[in-house]
This record gives sequence, structure tokens and C-alpha cells, in this order.
Amino acid sequence: MNKASKILLVGLAGVGTFDIGYETGQSRALESERRLHDWNGSIGQAQDAAKRWAAKVHETPSMAMSNRYARYIAFPDKNCIQLRLRDGVGGVPIYCYRSNTLQLVEEYSEVE
Repeated sequence: MNKASKILLVGLAGVGTFDIGYETGQSRALESERRLHDWNGSIGQAQDAAKRWAAKVHETPSMAMSNRYARYIAFPDKNCIQLRLRDGVGGVPIYCYRSNTLQLVEEYSEVE
């Protein structure tokens, strides 16, 4: 292995470590930092997303959300609720709603 290959390998290993460390730190953020504030109906939308996810995985909403938290993503024409995992590995469903309504306009829940 030449010197350039070793440098590239070390550089790539460092990038992966940073990503893993960043995700771990992010998932351990204070619960108050994760608290969802009502913005364009986001609290009702997060509750609806949790109910939809729970129905999909055949659990109660409290069980389905026991290791997840809602992350709000705003777009000009819609709001999306991403149900992020606190710890562990798995899919992250996303439910998008028309602003200030519970009208689902997009769903990305085939993530099991």
C-alpha cells in the first residue's frame, strides 16, 4: 500500500467516525431541546404521525413512540414530521401534512 492509499484510508475512517459520533451526540441531546413547539399545527401533526406509525407496526402510540421522538421539518407548502429513533438502528418514517391541517399529503413509512 503506497503512502497516498494510506492517507486516503485514514481520511475515510475519520469521516465515518465523525458521522457516528455526531449521531450519537445528537441522539443524547436534552429532551427539552427535542420538545416540539406548535408551528403551523405541528403538535397535532406529530400526534397523528405517531398514531399512523403505531397502526402500521401494530402497537399502541405510546409503545411505538417509546424509542422515538418527532422532528419537525417545515417547507413553504407543507410540514413534515420525522419520527427519529432515540437509540438504535432502524427506519425513520416521515409524514407530511398541509400546513395547519391534518391532511396527509406525503408518507414515507416503508422503512421497517
